[in-house]
Amino acid sequence: MMKRLLILYILSAVITLQLRALEPSGTLPVLTIDTEGGAPIVDRENYLQAVLSLRLPEGVKVPDPSDPMIDLADPQPLQDVALQIRGRGNTTWENDAQKPYRLKFDKKTELLGMPANKHFSLVTGDGRVGLWLGPLIGMQIGRQVGFPWSPRIQPVEVVLNGSYEGMYLLIENIKIAKDRLNIYEQPDLNTDEATIPYGWLVEFDNNYDDCQIIIPERDGKDLWVTYKSPEELSQQQLDWLKTEFSDLTADLYAGEKDALARLDLVSLARFLTVSEVMNDVEAYSGSQYLYRDKPTEALPTAPWQFGPLWDIELLHHPKKAWIINDPYWSRLNWIPALMQYPEVWAAFRDRWHEFYPAQFEQLPAFIHRMADYCAKADARSIERWPGVHTFPDITAAEKADWCVNRLQENAVWIADHIDQGLSADLVTEDPSAPAQIFTLQGLPVATIAASISDSSVSAGSVANPSAEFSSLKAALSSLPSGIYIVVAPGSPARKITIP
Repeated sequence: MMKRLLILYILSAVITLQLRALEPSGTLPVLTIDTEGGAPIVDRENYLQAVLSLRLPEGVKVPDPSDPMIDLADPQPLQDVALQIRGRGNTTWENDAQKPYRLKFDKKTELLGMPANKHFSLVTGDGRVGLWLGPLIGMQIGRQVGFPWSPRIQPVEVVLNGSYEGMYLLIENIKIAKDRLNIYEQPDLNTDEATIPYGWLVEFDNNYDDCQIIIPERDGKDLWVTYKSPEELSQQQLDWLKTEFSDLTADLYAGEKDALARLDLVSLARFLTVSEVMNDVEAYSGSQYLYRDKPTEALPTAPWQFGPLWDIELLHHPKKAWIINDPYWSRLNWIPALMQYPEVWAAFRDRWHEFYPAQFEQLPAFIHRMADYCAKADARSIERWPGVHTFPDITAAEKADWCVNRLQENAVWIADHIDQGLSADLVTEDPSAPAQIFTLQGLPVATIAASISDSSVSAGSVANPSAEFSSLKAALSSLPSGIYIVVAPGSPARKITIP
């Protein structure tokens, strides 16, 4: 027994030394972070003291995060800048080997063309190594469709406490600030009834948070509204926020026109355009931000604006229906209520026609540039995280081709259906045809011999065994734990979690 433990210890030490021997590719900026005493980052609640240095690659042109098709004029290195670091994320923190992190500098700091601020994050796309193009593409589309601000992103490589941790995306956190979401910021603990209605930043969330109000929405579902700014509420602020979202929710489902007038349809159309062309099935069920500025001459009613964008993914299996109309993915967060208004669909349709094809045609060049820029770092990340890369044998250039093809297919589908409205949502394939199971990133893993009806797939976990469910249960029995998508002809896609 002791001999076996000794062998395991030696193997573990050898693997650790091998991983520490890995070096950054030298093609991206490198963030070196050292926590005080080399302490490990073990949770998402407690910040650790640390220092950060930024090294720039020799002879490499660094893209400007505001316009990645041009280069930064003079990116600056950093040396031993004081900050704090902790874990971040939900499923990505709990389930993924390569962990995401939250950074909080002691002083406002400029990073790689991003204006000075204290708050940044290190993310890995959707949490799986190599799927880093999705957030880059989504934020670029956000800029194209006219969001006043979409978080800037810079690909980097990270060395944490001497260990090479692979490629990350350094991204601006959503904050009210002059160079981020530039709106009036209401103070914490405000009691002035004249100003309480303005200067809000909230998130429609799908995770519990202490800073949250819960509003009954429909069919026993709840709307979780997390307040981001202000952070500490007086009783007057809390009462106003509850009343505001309770009234808006009730009025929207009742079809009241006055409720629609309290929302900015232009920003909603932008949000729908990004979400549908990315085919981001979770866009309407969480990480959906809204904000409210002070009245202006252009917007005297100070409507709630949709945005900024956050947590965007490019779903890899083909688009066959509107996510807007899907009874599972869009069951929350006002989407069913909003889409009953012809004005909402008209705003979405008009913004889509502005985006496609003229603006859309600029995307392939952007995607290929970012893939070329990150290619060697992506390969080194695969080496750093063996066995957990979703597409280990696909190069960055091939990933770019894949993304371009998928986006083009999505855009063509939308262009073919946008003028027909939600009635175009019906899937036209033979409903008796086999269904397929995909990973969350669209990699096919199984085909089910018989079609799967809506009732045989539960919302979020494997349903109770039944005769109707037997073929799906058999197909899933050999798969590892994780999240999968079942695409059954004749019905919308369904997400399944295998514990």
